[in-house]
Amino acid sequence: MRIVTNTTNTTPGDLAAENARLRRDLAQVTAERDRLSEQLVAAEAQGASLVKLYVSNRRLNEAADRGDALEAIKEVIISVLGCEEFAILAHDADSSRLTLAASFGIDDSFLRASPLRSAVIRSVVDSGRAHYAARAVEPGRSIDRDEMTACVPLTAGNGRVVGAIALYGLLPHRGELDQNDRALLDLVSIEAARAMTGPHTRAAAAA
Repeated sequence: MRIVTNTTNTTPGDLAAENARLRRDLAQVTAERDRLSEQLVAAEAQGASLVKLYVSNRRLNEAADRGDALEAIKEVIISVLGCEEFAILAHDADSSRLTLAASFGIDDSFLRASPLRSAVIRSVVDSGRAHYAARAVEPGRSIDRDEMTACVPLTAGNGRVVGAIALYGLLPHRGELDQNDRALLDLVSIEAARAMTGPHTRAAAAA
């Protein structure tokens, strides 16, 4: 009986070259997979951000009076931004004096007398520009007048600043405020001011 054996001309060098080629191909596939994964995560984050913007804008636009507007702002800050330590400041209806309109989760006694004693709040109200700290304040700590995660102005349609929102400690899972959060706060800055000073809220307050 004759036994036929298969022989090839493959050399160890050929095998090494093929192995190197396969490794390069695998590295390219892995890099492309990682790139697509990053794009997917970014797209999901952007989609979530757009949903947050839409929900927040709708809630603020549905405010029937000043009290409802304040509740809408609180809902957005708590549920969307993940902050449970904040103060909402606004000008009195009969004067330009800035007072504490609402707060949540903080001992606000130091703001009741004069919010403008805070250099940060005074700067935001005077300049109309938001303030963002380099790092988020840890929740639950003793709150300092000028130590806050962010402070944004409430800007009416004519550019007039009618109040401000001071954010202190963020919930632990939130981490730092990112660009999507800042975009949301930009929306709140305008829509909250409109909700609190619009004709429907003024009429309800006067009734």
